[in-house]
Amino acid sequence: MGELRIELAGGRSWARPGAVLSGTVRWELDEPPGRLELRLLWYTEGRGSRDVGVVRREGFEAPESSGKLSFRLSVPPGPYSFEGRIVTLRWLVEAEAQRSGLVAQESLVVAPTPVPVDIKTAPGETG
Repeated sequence: MGELRIELAGGRSWARPGAVLSGTVRWELDEPPGRLELRLLWYTEGRGSRDVGVVRREGFEAPESSGKLSFRLSVPPGPYSFEGRIVTLRWLVEAEAQRSGLVAQESLVVAPTPVPVDIKTAPGETG
């Protein structure tokens, strides 16, 4: 099957809205993947149906069974990562090797600070 990995520059797991996110995708597969797709997406968890929004998608030809490529993705102004009582919104950088279907994911916080916005407590409430 092989290995597919995403490494975010500086080991970061946080990006400010509007920033440029950079990193590397590395792969070691049994056969050339043909094409690699890189996605920046958000998704919700919690009650109700799961929503997913792919905000950036880039494709790369990858004719060798192993290699690496660098990427730079512009982070949109939102939505922010948040933790709520009913719904949570998370971000991912995801890479997929076309022929094998192998997928790698790296979690990311998109917010003004390195932690998701906490909306579990309503204004005026305590903990």
